Amino acid sequence: MRLTQHAYRGPPKQDQAGLSEGLATDLGLGTVAAIEFVPVIGLAALTARTKRNGVALLLGVTGVDLLTDVRLAAEPVGVGFAVANAMLFALYIVLGHHVAHSVT
Repeated sequence: MRLTQHAYRGPPKQDQAGLSEGLATDLGLGTVAAIEFVPVIGLAALTARTKRNGVALLLGVTGVDLLTDVRLAAEPVGVGFAVANAMLFALYIVLGHHVAHSVT
């Protein structure tokens, strides 16, 4: 078996660099960020107990709306990956909360 040496062809192209870079470019980073905050806002809504929590929730929703440029274009794969990312992030928050309270 003989090993051959390949010539350097430069940095990897977008399709070779990984899915997330290409999907974020096609879908828009603001849209991905807004989708990622949906379960976080949902968790906050489920646990809001006081008027102050409700005001903070309203401010959070308004801030995400103002800071992100949401465009739900025909990118079903990108939206799917963004939703999966959001669900995993919400799971991370819930598990982190559970672990923090079980240690004490």
